[in-house]
Amino acid sequence: MKNPSRAGIHDAKMKRKISDDTIYKVCDYLYKDSFDFSKVIILNLFPIFGPTFKSLIIDDPNVLLGKELNNERNNEVIMQVLNSIRNVPHKIILAWGGYPNMGDNLTKEERDLIRTMYKQRINEVLSMIGDRATYKVGENLSDGKFPPHGKVWYDYERMVRFSDPRL
Repeated sequence: MKNPSRAGIHDAKMKRKISDDTIYKVCDYLYKDSFDFSKVIILNLFPIFGPTFKSLIIDDPNVLLGKELNNERNNEVIMQVLNSIRNVPHKIILAWGGYPNMGDNLTKEERDLIRTMYKQRINEVLSMIGDRATYKVGENLSDGKFPPHGKVWYDYERMVRFSDPRL
């Protein structure tokens, strides 16, 4: 998906970990789609923690302009997971959604830079995935080219192969 959010936060009052709506929707979809999934591993394009890109931009636009991203470590984790599933049945489901909602605080140049960075990051991750089969949920694409984000999956939509996702 796009970036880590609130999943896995400890609720001290309830004495348990809580998830966010996106994690719930993804797990619910996979449970209803097939009982063949024994594990769900969610990886993100960007290693920045926050509920939405818009909130991250408002807090610190430099984070999304690429000045404070740690993509090297993120790439290591992605490659570790890809290597760990090499010899076991799996499905790689792409779900990062369309261009981030950036609010109204950025200049056109900053918006264009973030869109370019977004596409470059997607292509970088797709290069790591290589020739492995990829899937998406539903027939439609976000912004006409991106696999829909997990938060907009519906259990009546089919999982389909996602071919030629390069941007």
